[in-house]
Amino acid sequence: MKSASKLIIVLLTFLTLATSAYAQSLPLREQLSQLVEQLQKTPTDNALRERIIKLATSIKPAPAIPEEAREPFVMGATVLKKASDPAGAGKAVDLFTQALTIAPWFAEAYYNRALARETAGQFEPAIDDLKLYLEFKLTDAERREAQDKIYSLKADAQLAVSKNANDQTTKDRKAFDGHWIQFTTRKYSDGMEASLSQAMSKFDISFDDNGEAKVISLFSQFNAGRWLDSTPEEFRGRLVNGDLVVNPIELSQDDRKRELRFRRTQQGLIYKATIIGSRGGGEWTMEFNVRR
Repeated sequence: MKSASKLIIVLLTFLTLATSAYAQSLPLREQLSQLVEQLQKTPTDNALRERIIKLATSIKPAPAIPEEAREPFVMGATVLKKASDPAGAGKAVDLFTQALTIAPWFAEAYYNRALARETAGQFEPAIDDLKLYLEFKLTDAERREAQDKIYSLKADAQLAVSKNANDQTTKDRKAFDGHWIQFTTRKYSDGMEASLSQAMSKFDISFDDNGEAKVISLFSQFNAGRWLDSTPEEFRGRLVNGDLVVNPIELSQDDRKRELRFRRTQQGLIYKATIIGSRGGGEWTMEFNVRR
């Protein structure tokens, strides 16, 4: 058994060396052609792109850029020059990608695609393109310009992350901001349902500049032919994982704390109140829907 295992290992080693030797014996341009075919099947393989670039730069004279690659390159440069928004820049990205699919050793196409991706807001892919561009034989000035461009794109990427986070926060606040009225049914944690046709809860939700929420709650009950309002309650809270969570409220000795939570749904809000310490020291939860 051991002898058979050793024989298999020897054969595999021989085949690997033979394959490598065969590849090295191929003319460099034929090797380049085979690697390009591989890349066209796996276009996101940047390690393979680096191999192609290193091989292409070692060939003398350098491989020519086919007209089939130059055409989309020139078209991409024209589209990028006239692009006025990210969508237009995205079209230029597609054209440069077509050029690089045919000629992945096309240095200027990597640089121009990086510029197009920058305009389209695709900062990380733009950085990847410039790193590939740096694999080529460049002048000191070209190398310095490309490296500084990478630093600039890294800053743009960080700013974009911060802006997206702020935009999402603003969107989340708008989802809760406003006046809300309870629906006519209330769902308790034990599955019971009670009609609230003669009662109504109102919530006024707003946010300050620091992101803190102010919730004013007012409960109204219809009695003796007229609506009777309770004293308004004011709570403070913050957005937590997409929910508006009101700070725990200290209650009586029997009901130690109350937590209020609002969750956004397509129909409106789900309001959840949890009383900690009621009903024999346990927890009691009730949920009901509210709408604008």
